[in-house]
Amino acid sequence: MPFSLTMLPPLIVTWIYKESTTHVFLSSTIATFVLGIILWFPFRKLNREIHGREGFLIVALLWVALSFMGALPFLISHYPTISFVDALFETVSGLTTTGTTVFSNLDTMPRSLIYYRSQLQFVGGGGIILLGIAILPMLSVGGMQLFRAEMTGPFKEERLAPRITQTAKMLWVIYVGLNLLCILSFWMGGMSFFDAVAHGFGAISTGGFGTHDDSFAHFHHPILELLGIFFMMVGAINFSLHFYAAKRGTFRHYWQDLECRTYLILWLAVSALVALTLIYYHIFEKNDVAIIKSLLNF
Repeated sequence: MPFSLTMLPPLIVTWIYKESTTHVFLSSTIATFVLGIILWFPFRKLNREIHGREGFLIVALLWVALSFMGALPFLISHYPTISFVDALFETVSGLTTTGTTVFSNLDTMPRSLIYYRSQLQFVGGGGIILLGIAILPMLSVGGMQLFRAEMTGPFKEERLAPRITQTAKMLWVIYVGLNLLCILSFWMGGMSFFDAVAHGFGAISTGGFGTHDDSFAHFHHPILELLGIFFMMVGAINFSLHFYAAKRGTFRHYWQDLECRTYLILWLAVSALVALTLIYYHIFEKNDVAIIKSLLNF
């Protein structure tokens, strides 16, 4: 039922751009909400503890169910006609922040569908289960089992706050805050507000969905590319480390953490290897080389 509410924000985009996709998101919202009521109502009075096995099962089934329901706007829309397999593939790719796409002609697709596609990354990147734990009191019992099933990294056994609901809320505050900072940076860097929102969702979630067929290369702006690199790196690091950085006012634990240290070393090594290979084979245009030199001098 809460997931159905994520289909309402695209209506604002529909209204701003005067698109005829209002029925797409209203129908999807109603269908998803009604299905949620049907699943919830028979068990509304059931009260039992959720164990680890049930936690893993709930996480797995929830991702599958929401993937099917999340594909509804693409299926109902006729701009353009999207097959069931393509709609499901794109939804799973968005919710899991995989970023692989089967869509084309994005420049002619309704902005509301483009926004919804990017929003799937935002919802999936933060973890639907963490959101559910934070806002649904009914999951406060057994919430730790769901948290362990959904959470990744070295701090999944450690609570950042006395209650698991507080932990989930803290992680979501950090996640939303980073998204807002990324959107603002892209906007100030020269993107339109719509593009900034869509690419902000894609950068922090590490999904990478774009708003144009040529993706981030559409902007061909070195400052935007540097911002994209930075926020993609930030989004790929365990959010528990961001929490400790904000709480303790130090960045030392990023390097002390084995997972983060390995990631940073691999990132630096692979980036250097690719950059040197491109330079060696003269892949860069002269203009690009001039831009790089000016940035290095700066």
